[in-house]
Amino acid sequence: MVDQEVFGSQIKTDRFPFPSEGDITLAIRNANYTLGPVMLHLVMKPGAVVPAHIHKGMAEALYVVEGDFTNEGKQYQVGTSLHFKGRQRTRSSHY
Repeated sequence: MVDQEVFGSQIKTDRFPFPSEGDITLAIRNANYTLGPVMLHLVMKPGAVVPAHIHKGMAEALYVVEGDFTNEGKQYQVGTSLHFKGRQRTRSSHY
């Protein structure tokens, strides 16, 4: 049994609210910890950058859906997933 369904038409997209450069939008797909980890959908236009930052006590997972994604100078292609332990510093950009 599914406890929650989230359809694209239900998602509200806003400008990325954290320090960044370029055009980045954010949609929250899950913020209810009882249903699993928080799930955010970021769209980064070419040239957009999220400065180095730390997720205190929280792991982070990224999945490249479209375009090229660069983290700490290394470029990743579509279909790549990246996983970071909590308190690890990350810096991301999209080209």
